[in-house]
Amino acid sequence: MDLFSARWSNTVGGITNVYHILYADVQLSPTTPTRIQELKLVSTNTAGGDDNIIIHDVLNVTKTMLFDTERLTFATNDTDAATPYGGVNLLNMDVVWANSTPRLQYLTNQGGIQTFNSIFFGRGANTPYDVTDDKPYQVFVNSGAVTNYGSSIHAVDFVNSGVFHAYSGGITLQDTVNATMTNGIFNAQAGAIGIEAGTLLVSNHTFSAATSLALTITNSLDDGTAFVVTGAATAYPHPDNVTNKNSWVVGRQGLTLSKLPPRASLLATTISNYIATTVGTPKSAITWAGREAGKSTSGFTNNAALGRLILDGGPVGQFSFKNVVGETNALYVDSLELLNNATNRNLAGEFTKLSVDPNMRVYFGQAIANGVSVAEKLDGKAGGRFVWLSSFNEGHYSSSFVVYPDGSTNRLNTALVESCTLDSDGDGIVNCQDSSPVMVGGYSAGVAVLASGTDPLLISWSAPSYSTNRLYAADSLTSTNWQPLTNWLVGPGEISNRTTLILGPVGGRVTVSEPINAGQRYYRPRVDRQ
Repeated sequence: MDLFSARWSNTVGGITNVYHILYADVQLSPTTPTRIQELKLVSTNTAGGDDNIIIHDVLNVTKTMLFDTERLTFATNDTDAATPYGGVNLLNMDVVWANSTPRLQYLTNQGGIQTFNSIFFGRGANTPYDVTDDKPYQVFVNSGAVTNYGSSIHAVDFVNSGVFHAYSGGITLQDTVNATMTNGIFNAQAGAIGIEAGTLLVSNHTFSAATSLALTITNSLDDGTAFVVTGAATAYPHPDNVTNKNSWVVGRQGLTLSKLPPRASLLATTISNYIATTVGTPKSAITWAGREAGKSTSGFTNNAALGRLILDGGPVGQFSFKNVVGETNALYVDSLELLNNATNRNLAGEFTKLSVDPNMRVYFGQAIANGVSVAEKLDGKAGGRFVWLSSFNEGHYSSSFVVYPDGSTNRLNTALVESCTLDSDGDGIVNCQDSSPVMVGGYSAGVAVLASGTDPLLISWSAPSYSTNRLYAADSLTSTNWQPLTNWLVGPGEISNRTTLILGPVGGRVTVSEPINAGQRYYRPRVDRQ
């Protein structure tokens, strides 16, 4: 309470008035948080019973703390309680969490844990307790908030739907068999995030790392789009149907998937790699252990494929795609989006701020630079290591529905149907002006045989984009020995001695040259779409 007292007099016309004023500035509060110097709570239940301590109040500890228990719970309270949940605030940086919880195996946090140092969530080696080395918790369930310098989490089973906020260090998860992260947040505002687990299910969960994000998953990595098995059937949930998509942000040191789990899909996940610095030439490394499946849409299945990868180079940033050492890898991404410095190109059309290592490939269904598709421009760049998969028409971010004149609705690759340079169905009309730009459904080859009585005989048909074409010949329709022909005309006067001719994003007529033989001859074309 602050007091101020003043007295004065005032005389006017022979009349004197005397004044006295007292000001009282009251800052008293009817309640104040508890402050505990030495906190020691011990669970002494008999063997076989619940060895548990449950905290419903907020404990502010200033000197020492000990929770001597196997199970510790910071619980929620009724709506009319003085505090909505229990928790602990460690006000002394000398209090070490692992030393203060020597027997803890099961931790449930529905409230708040706050410290001014880092926390090792695991059983530390301490005397006089019979713990000889660091061991993980059996179970750690967090639906509340953990705020500290940084967190190192060691738990066999880990469940998070709350918030971990590290204001200076990083957040790591280790020694984990099963990790389930839904509707929660890992925020390392000045550090890195690292996840090591056998199985990771992550849905509507935010990772925000100022430096890097590293994933080491050995069994299953799933954001809701990995396959599910029902009886003998296997299905792959479509990203369209995943409402709880992930949004992750990583900084200047990039992104790493060090292993490819047997079961892996991130098609409902967006990762933004942002380089904020304005000095030097910082390069963010993206190391990805996806398998190289070639120019095939199968690379998007069970291969840790990403939904969206956003590269924001800021004023000076660069990005490098790398393979795992000793492996040949690929990253399949539904939509690759470039912002700011990452969009820079030279006169040859190369994206100067992007590079791909020799044993690495980046396959994409769509590529966007500052909101405009550059899928055709990026295709084949970096020595052919950027590859546009225009036949990929199932992407949540890279495909769209097109209604054809016959009333059918077809899902097609957006960049392909909007191209004003490609004529995918070979009808003479570029895709962006064509009401049916891509041939869909079954394909029946209309074969033309051209002969003028002189060699050679020419057999041709109109083939769609991304098709594999073969021609077989036999002396009889009932023959069991159809032989593939090899004299493909691939250009004016140019003959290729291959059994197949594979078209890219542009369809058109294909032709085989065959010497005229005496007698009867039958031909059978085969056309397969990728």
